[in-house]
Amino acid sequence: MSFFSRLIKGSRVSEDLDQEYPVRKDVDVSQVSKFRPRVKKRLSKERWEACLDEFGRVWAIDAALKHIQRGGIEPSIRSEVWPFLLGLFSPNSTYDERDAMREARRNFYAHLKHECNEIDPVVGSGVVVDFPRVLEDGSNVPVPSYYQGPDIDTLSTPAAAAAGAVADGTGAGGAGGGGGGDREANGGGREGGGGREGGEGQSPVLTARQKLVRRVGEERIRKWRLGLHQIGVDVQRADRTLVFYEEEGNRSRLMEVLAVYSWFDPEVGYCQGMSDLMSPFIVTFPNNADAFWCFERLMRPIRSDFMGTSASIGVQKEIDNLKNITRVLDPELYAHLDEIGAGSMFFTVRPIMAMFRRELSFADSIYFWEMMWSWDYDARDADLLAMADQSVLHHTMHLSHSVLSPTPSTKPLLPPPPPPLPKLPLLSPPPRALGSLACRPMLPRLLPALLPLLW
Repeated sequence: MSFFSRLIKGSRVSEDLDQEYPVRKDVDVSQVSKFRPRVKKRLSKERWEACLDEFGRVWAIDAALKHIQRGGIEPSIRSEVWPFLLGLFSPNSTYDERDAMREARRNFYAHLKHECNEIDPVVGSGVVVDFPRVLEDGSNVPVPSYYQGPDIDTLSTPAAAAAGAVADGTGAGGAGGGGGGDREANGGGREGGGGREGGEGQSPVLTARQKLVRRVGEERIRKWRLGLHQIGVDVQRADRTLVFYEEEGNRSRLMEVLAVYSWFDPEVGYCQGMSDLMSPFIVTFPNNADAFWCFERLMRPIRSDFMGTSASIGVQKEIDNLKNITRVLDPELYAHLDEIGAGSMFFTVRPIMAMFRRELSFADSIYFWEMMWSWDYDARDADLLAMADQSVLHHTMHLSHSVLSPTPSTKPLLPPPPPPLPKLPLLSPPPRALGSLACRPMLPRLLPALLPLLW
């Protein structure tokens, strides 16, 4: 029996798991939590703190990884440990360096969210919209009669309202939550028209949204707004068995971060399955920016899985790897699958893309993820990835401060940068040699042991 099979053996729902992630009593739970936390073995808060020196450096990273592999992570410290496992922070980083990087990333996220809110006020508004916002030709869709929420086109996020108050000195933000002086000072609305004409001999003054359209183009905006409908639909049914998502505020957080990621990575955009991957980060991190960057790091090596073509699906390579591994490790199972017409293993597409989020319970899938991350972890990769992000963020911030923050600030966000790595594009997927951190490489090796769960 494999190591993972021994971990999930059993049929009783663990009381500890029920307490960690309460399940609604009015719904039928199809997945039963089978993992039993080994409290004496897992990485507890006390053990994690013992792995840190006085400056915050993780001097005993190997010991921490062994505890994770044996019993997972105590829920109270997941938001602190996961960024290390995903490579957002180097184990050699100090408290101050991590605080600086965290603030820089949050400012970058605030800028991305600000741009999304300029285009569509529903992002960051606290409501979930599961109906189309725009047609294929780019024209707006009227709000359906069954919608009972607030007036979407007059929504304003708190951050945008505060930014507007600072800009015009009146304490009142502009409609739609623009978050900047452009719209408030220039008098432009969200749709904006052609902008307000300046004085004689002056060029027209553009609103913030018009500047954004001029920079990225209407086509990118149209495609992004078309995807908001699918995001809203998927958010409404994501992990609906959890008590956590009974609150619309938590569902709106999930929609916001998915919408921002879709804007951040227009080549991939949004695809079904991403809501399953994002949900654990929303539950774990109270700050949306922190959840976003963990999800972004998770997506780096698996972006291609969501970019299928008419000729092949995105996960075809992973399926081929799984077929080869199964053929070697369990030839009888492979022969049986081939005999019943399942040799193509297309039934593994969903578990591969969503990393068993729908095949395992929410609690089981989280333990599965963090164990997989710990097995694939390499501190040298983490150092390189963290240095690359620090250098890129530092360079971008000083090149144009407005890129990272929608509001002016003179506070330095980062310590002096390390030597920049050559030929590394801004926050692009890392070279394949660095991609092992984000968790997918271990998955094909574990799938043969998990195949019985799919039947």
